Amino acid sequence: MSDIKQVELSQEELLFLLRKLQLPDLSGMGKQPWQGIPEEKSFEVMMEAGRSLLDREIQHLNDQELVIEPDVIALLEACAYPEKMVVINYRLGDRIGEICYCRRDDKEIKHTLPSARVHLFELVDDSDMGQGILQDLLIDRQLNKSSHVTTARHDDLNQVKDLTQGSMVKATEKICELGIEPEAADRLAMAFANSELKIRLQVYFDLKVPSKQTVISLFIRSDSCWMVTSSVAGSNALQVKEVTSEELNKVIQ
Repeated sequence: MSDIKQVELSQEELLFLLRKLQLPDLSGMGKQPWQGIPEEKSFEVMMEAGRSLLDREIQHLNDQELVIEPDVIALLEACAYPEKMVVINYRLGDRIGEICYCRRDDKEIKHTLPSARVHLFELVDDSDMGQGILQDLLIDRQLNKSSHVTTARHDDLNQVKDLTQGSMVKATEKICELGIEPEAADRLAMAFANSELKIRLQVYFDLKVPSKQTVISLFIRSDSCWMVTSSVAGSNALQVKEVTSEELNKVIQ
């Protein structure tokens, strides 16, 4: 094999390659490869994955040594140690999607899950790092409501979400306690309780530096979008804001 621009790997094949190349589990995408493999069957599973990779010529024997295709190594290394990574999770009705973009040196890799235990890695040219997908999800939505930025604790927002499952009145009262006006508080409670579209956007500029990571959650109804932002991993302080289409486009870009 040569000039490999995409490769599809089972969960077990991915695990085999990550371990052989001494790479960390890939951040942000689906279940980690170890999950779902009983410890007593791990050796058997890895042997089977290794044979499968040989049959598919993703690795081959060279002087009695197993050698992995260099292009496949490059794809996986870019995802394991990216200079920038964008992970998009979304739910639109029954449609659920999970996409990861990784940039390293002059390579940009798109990592998707075509099915539950299958990973697809694609070398893409001139990637927009997910902007096009986000714009497609948001197309034709006329978001025209806006609010001032409110800082809230993670625990408080979790309490609001729990309250929406029982009493919208109590949920709205709790939101008002955070400093959000009553009319906007009603919209936020409805967004938490019954969003038409939910998007979780994770942007990493350095996987090892929490201050260079941003997580944005969007809760979208017909004419309203609430954005919850955390810019420091593990921080209990979140920014909450209702944003217009124009404001949201600036975030995506």
